[in-house]
Amino acid sequence: MESILNLLYWFWAPISLLPEWLRIGLIVFIAILVIRPIILKLLPFLVNKIMKFFSKMLYWLSYPIMKLISSIQTTRRAKGIENTPLWIDFIEGFFTILEIFFSKVIALTEKQPKNLMKIKKAVRMTALIVAILVSLAITKNPEEWYAVKWKESENWINQEKMIKELDFNRDEVLATLQSNFENTTTASNSTELTLTDEFKAGGRIREAPSINSQPIGEISMNETVIFLEEEQVGENNIRWLKVRTDDGVEGWISSRIVEEK
Repeated sequence: MESILNLLYWFWAPISLLPEWLRIGLIVFIAILVIRPIILKLLPFLVNKIMKFFSKMLYWLSYPIMKLISSIQTTRRAKGIENTPLWIDFIEGFFTILEIFFSKVIALTEKQPKNLMKIKKAVRMTALIVAILVSLAITKNPEEWYAVKWKESENWINQEKMIKELDFNRDEVLATLQSNFENTTTASNSTELTLTDEFKAGGRIREAPSINSQPIGEISMNETVIFLEEEQVGENNIRWLKVRTDDGVEGWISSRIVEEK
């Protein structure tokens, strides 16, 4: 049982990284699809039993009333009054409509569905609509009790289960993903530098914009570094460029030994 729960928590792990509105909608949609077989099989059974119960109750309720109406009508006819009062027609019609309704529903629940594909499609569409509505309700009304309960449930899963038991920290993963995305975006939009032909032997990346600064990395021929849009002029009028290597090392390199790729 514990292993099954852990699988469910790991299933939640990637979902927890999604935006809130998408998380809510996805969970609701999946939940409805999971319980769909139960709904399609159990719901007709329950409705059938409930309608039969109401039908039986209708019989026991209507029997004494109709008995009384029959007695009233017999007395009226004995007095020579042949017309039926409107209230009697109303009561008889009301009981008849209820009896027909219960009978139709009972018959419908006892019939085997002919087109399961249409039913499944209808359930999927219903699940999608419900998922959208629930997602909107929670995100647009954060102070309502159901939104508060959702937040509490999410926090409990993320803190008590994901972090303590599975060692999965959602916030740390999101921060890492965001950092990687920003680095990738920066790299795609930044200028790449490579060694000039005069310095094929390689060049050093230094900790500070100075020839006397400690080397913290190297760049070889055909390797590239990312220019971080920051530069300084040091001693001997050397222009230093701040760069980042593929390994994430950030430092300074002389503009004399590199050129734009």
